[in-house]
Amino acid sequence: MATFKKLKKISVCLRFTPENDIPVGVLALVDGRIAFQFSREFVKRDLQISPFKLPFSEQASFGPTGRYSEGLPFVFAESLSDGWGRLVVDRFLTENGLSPSDVGPLDRLALIGSRGMGALVYYPDMSETDNSIDSLDLPGLLAGVEQVAEGAASEVLPKLAKLGGSPGGARPKILVGINSNDHIISGTEDLPAGYVPYIVKFPVKSEVLGHYECETEYAYSILARLAGIVIPETRLIQIGKQKAFCIQRFDRIQGSSKETNKPFANRVHQHTFGGLLGMEPGQSACDYKHLLLVSTKLTGDKKNSISLFRQMIFNIATHNRDDHARNFSFVMDSNGRWKASPAYDLLFSFGPGGEHSISVMGEYKKPAWKNIVNLGEEFGFSKSEVTGIVQEVEEAIKQWSEIAKQSGVPKALSEKISKNFQMTIMDDRM
Repeated sequence: MATFKKLKKISVCLRFTPENDIPVGVLALVDGRIAFQFSREFVKRDLQISPFKLPFSEQASFGPTGRYSEGLPFVFAESLSDGWGRLVVDRFLTENGLSPSDVGPLDRLALIGSRGMGALVYYPDMSETDNSIDSLDLPGLLAGVEQVAEGAASEVLPKLAKLGGSPGGARPKILVGINSNDHIISGTEDLPAGYVPYIVKFPVKSEVLGHYECETEYAYSILARLAGIVIPETRLIQIGKQKAFCIQRFDRIQGSSKETNKPFANRVHQHTFGGLLGMEPGQSACDYKHLLLVSTKLTGDKKNSISLFRQMIFNIATHNRDDHARNFSFVMDSNGRWKASPAYDLLFSFGPGGEHSISVMGEYKKPAWKNIVNLGEEFGFSKSEVTGIVQEVEEAIKQWSEIAKQSGVPKALSEKISKNFQMTIMDDRM
């Protein structure tokens, strides 16, 4: 790894296109706290990277003091690795003779450098680049994942740390590029032409889904697409006797060119719903109404609200109760235009205490039809529009058994999942 030097100040930039960094501002330690100040030039551009919690100001401001944010404004805290990524980085630091507790949030942002999700980049860039086009040893990486998960040392730990970037979540994952010949390379840097950026989630044993989390998430992605939900391309790849789930990244784009051989080198700024509102993970006072309010204010386009409303219906119907505030995102282009991101992290789950992470008009367990309609009408959806969305989602879900079978989900698990589907959302409307 790069020589470690504890930092007191770092610069923040936006990189929408390669080699074209837009200075955003500076993060600095001031009397033990982290302060941020926008550059005057950036304020003139009127690109609001976090309009609700980090509005433009000529004065420096201090970040929140919560455990998740680590003193950083939430928009920058989201660049840090968490869950699995944090575990790997901390193990890697320890093996290099560093105490993770001595590596502060500014240092960690510098270790992310230009390898993070979205368009934010940090200087000095202390990340280790990996521009190799050599094929990744996925079986070896999977073995390393299993060793790390068990608390053992692993020879591939440096590689896992380098491939991690900053995608959040508890499940083991890496950033890769995949071409039409299924050649898989590191995907933390800008990819060469012909490669598509993906996140690969490794198979792990789940308390609910056994060893079939990857197959189940793939089946859910197919189901969501049939239900009219915008979701990135997904696929399963074979790793020995197991399968890994791959989902295309939506923070990397080819730009306006229609040529398919153009590299995915352009970026969009990404911010989660929870981060936009400055919510610490685990905060429960959140409703789908808040999500639609943010969408309305941020995008000004009813299509985005309809898309999120449809995803809410899908989550209710398919028993995806891990629908927390960081499982919804918005993306901003170089012109400052926001829109809801494609859906991600759609999977059968019981949720906290058997309830949805986000309520529907105050209901967490089994949202009533009247409240679903009331929520839709509050945002300008007619009852017929709401009914149409529900019917389209339920029609798609009827194909679950066949989709699950084709995806490799065992029959017993498929039936266990479908028994929890809420296929009677509209029963109490009569």
